[in-house]
Amino acid sequence: MRLEEILYPIRHELVAFDAVLEDVLKRPYDSDIKAVLTYLYETPGKRLRPVLFYLWFMASSGGTPTKEQQKKAHLIAASLELIHMASLVHDDIIDSAELRHNKPSIQAKWGTPVSVAMGVYLYSFSLQLIAEAGSLDVLRCISHTVKGMCEGELFQVFERGQTQLAIRKYLMVLKKKTGILFAAACESGVYLSDKTATVSQARSFGLNLGMVYQLLDDYLDIMGDEETLGKGAGQDVDMGEATLPLLYLCEESSPEELAEIQSKFSNPSPESLAWLQVKIRGSQAPVKMQRLGRHFLSKTRAMCSDLPESDYKASLLGILAYMEARGGEALADPDSVVLASR
Repeated sequence: MRLEEILYPIRHELVAFDAVLEDVLKRPYDSDIKAVLTYLYETPGKRLRPVLFYLWFMASSGGTPTKEQQKKAHLIAASLELIHMASLVHDDIIDSAELRHNKPSIQAKWGTPVSVAMGVYLYSFSLQLIAEAGSLDVLRCISHTVKGMCEGELFQVFERGQTQLAIRKYLMVLKKKTGILFAAACESGVYLSDKTATVSQARSFGLNLGMVYQLLDDYLDIMGDEETLGKGAGQDVDMGEATLPLLYLCEESSPEELAEIQSKFSNPSPESLAWLQVKIRGSQAPVKMQRLGRHFLSKTRAMCSDLPESDYKASLLGILAYMEARGGEALADPDSVVLASR
């Protein structure tokens, strides 16, 4: 299923969402603030969270929401994208990232003070839009989500430099940093609809999809290249963040090998990254990641089984197929590998 086909059932909703988002980002009267917001608007990401929100909203509404529901939906979709934007702005500060979507990051272009304030500004703008939508359920859901995202970021920063991080703790960070915003997008769609789907279904779909998405992102960060990523490769290693490929490599290494891995990890350079890539490819780490990623994909797919047949359901399943195809070797099917866990 091509991306255009996945988005086709919600094409009108996405046009309306984009108009609301553009309007929101043009509200400030100050020209300097508007310049930063315009730059963000003109550097769009995949907008996957609004897509997930609309697909669950429409699937749960039977494709026939009221005009009032649609109006609220566009505000909530815009708020979800603003939260995602804010998280990326702050991520780039924490990671000292120079690039975002193949363009200079806000941090690189305007500096840290502007980036810090802009991230907070985007979060506050998001909450304002949810308040305008008037849904206490969505407000409660999003507020809890933002708190969890901040906890995940803090935990990751505190654990930097640790190649012996327990895998269960690493997965907890993934859940809080990425999974819960995916979950909130899906969950909010059901809250706003007539609820032919269940909130728990939507939440579980988004959470597990977010886990797959971040596993893939972490794998590509250490094994990919700048052209594929739209940012510098190896940023996690540069920042001392041990992601799953490295943690799996450490699990099967001897004390002597661990000392060498720690040395390369603690002194990042293009040569160190290349060395780690060779070691990871020669280990069981890629296969273990494949097994875990496909486990989360399977759990995600199962959450669609009870949804009524519709174009929206087909698109939700299409997202899984699209992600699986994009994942390539990171989500390839390992036929006979037992997942090692800690």
